[in-house]
Amino acid sequence: MPHLYYKLLLSACLSASLVANAQTHCTKNEVEYFTCKISGSEKIVSICGSDFRAGTHALAEIVDDAWLQYRFGKPGQLELVFPAKRHPLLSHFSGELILSNDRRLYALTFKRRSYSYEILYSPGFRGVTVQGLGSNVKLPCDGEPKIPLGKGLNDFYELVITLNRQK
Repeated sequence: MPHLYYKLLLSACLSASLVANAQTHCTKNEVEYFTCKISGSEKIVSICGSDFRAGTHALAEIVDDAWLQYRFGKPGQLELVFPAKRHPLLSHFSGELILSNDRRLYALTFKRRSYSYEILYSPGFRGVTVQGLGSNVKLPCDGEPKIPLGKGLNDFYELVITLNRQK
């Protein structure tokens, strides 16, 4: 009987973990590029969109009608969606890749009004920074962000690299 109890307990823990990790602002029909729960908060940041690649290889060009949205807020209560409409990705976002001493910093950036947003994945920081009007706010992820694989590639990294090449 104790053996069954431990199996049920383990199953419940794994199920709870999967539910907690499943929180995202992206829908089933969208590509989820990046999602993380903000540390010390119930808020989630997600980067959702369409597939941006014209092909399946890492150097594929960006599809003309590819779009991306930054979504921020509590589950079911979005506070910020940028851009509000699904505009072509190149008109709003850029990517930056910095390589140094075998370390990589990936940044997806955009500007909204007087503020600059960076979604960062680096050895020292994973999360969002917002700068503008004399302020600099850091919103670190609570643990590792969810960066799913797609088409055999890491979509977030490939998106940043592709946008960086488009400069």
